[in-house]
Amino acid sequence: LDACAKVGTDYYGNKFSQAYVPPEFLYRVRGVTNFINSGSYSSSVKLLRANYSQDCWSLGMTLYELYTGISFFPKDNEDNIDNDSLDLLYNFNDELKDKKLLKISDRLARNLVSLLLDRDPTRRLSISRVLEHPFISGKS
Repeated sequence: LDACAKVGTDYYGNKFSQAYVPPEFLYRVRGVTNFINSGSYSSSVKLLRANYSQDCWSLGMTLYELYTGISFFPKDNEDNIDNDSLDLLYNFNDELKDKKLLKISDRLARNLVSLLLDRDPTRRLSISRVLEHPFISGKS
C-alpha cells in the first residue's frame, strides 16, 4: 500500500491506491460505498488499523496485474477505481475472484493469488507463507 502506517496504528487521512486496497477498507452508508479513514469518514465506522494482511492483499492485486497485464479492477492513471468497481470490491466474493483468476494460466500462480485475495483478512497468506508457496519457492 502506498499509505504508509506503522502496524497497529490508524491509517486515517492517508491517500490509497484504490485499485490495490482490500475490501475491509470500505464501508457503505445509505447506499454509498466509501473508504474508511478517508476525509469522508463516518463516525459510525471504526477506524482501520494497519496490519500485514492488507499488504498481502495488495501483493495479490499486484501479482494479478503483473501476470495478466491488466488490473483486477479498471483504474485510471492514479490507480483510482470507478464507483462500479468500488461496489464490486465492497461485495468481493469467490465467484468474482474465480472468474477473474481464469486469466492466470499457471496453476501455482493462480493458487497463490487466490490465497492472497481472500476476502477474510484472517485467512490471507502471511508473507512467510507466501515465501513458502510452491510458486515462489519452487518446492512442491
